[in-house]
Amino acid sequence: SPCSSGSVVPMSPLLALPAELRNLIYKYALGGNHHALYETTGKLHFGPDTDNLLALLRTSRQVYSETHLIVYSHNIFAFSTTKSVHKFLNDHSTEQKAAIRTLALQIFSRTNMINERKALKASDLRYLSRLTGLRNVQIWDYYYDGRTVDTTWVGGVWAWTGGRNMKVDICRHNSDLLSFQSVETVERPRVPLGVSSG
Repeated sequence: SPCSSGSVVPMSPLLALPAELRNLIYKYALGGNHHALYETTGKLHFGPDTDNLLALLRTSRQVYSETHLIVYSHNIFAFSTTKSVHKFLNDHSTEQKAAIRTLALQIFSRTNMINERKALKASDLRYLSRLTGLRNVQIWDYYYDGRTVDTTWVGGVWAWTGGRNMKVDICRHNSDLLSFQSVETVERPRVPLGVSSG
């Protein structure tokens, strides 16, 4: 019969573990990645490839309920264009956006990029107010020359995050030009610089 012991699906060894241990495994499996949102053929592209990454969330309802926000809270989301920011905010729920802890802004402090008019602008920082769980902002400057990044960017982060306890890291290209490293951490000024939230 359908209720016989032979028809019962055995419990996953993963789900038999204590919740604290499962959470550590989930964070290791789903976290620690950079998800750069680029515009490609009108769609946003998540990098690295997330097909296998998100397969874990589809294994059971319990796993989904325990993991669906870890993808947002334990990864870095990087934006380089105004369009990618707006599309991301419109395509994700309030709960998902609130789970984001670390964001990277890919900026070009010099104006010789090919698609300059599409580039992220300091005026786009108003969207930070919608990321209520945000705790760390990384400013990735492709042309960082050792001087402090334009205060409009740093001040904009402070202004639009509403006085939250926020860490801002200035990052530059590593020698491989494929990754960034933090070269400066900016402390919150007493008076926000550059951009008013009013």
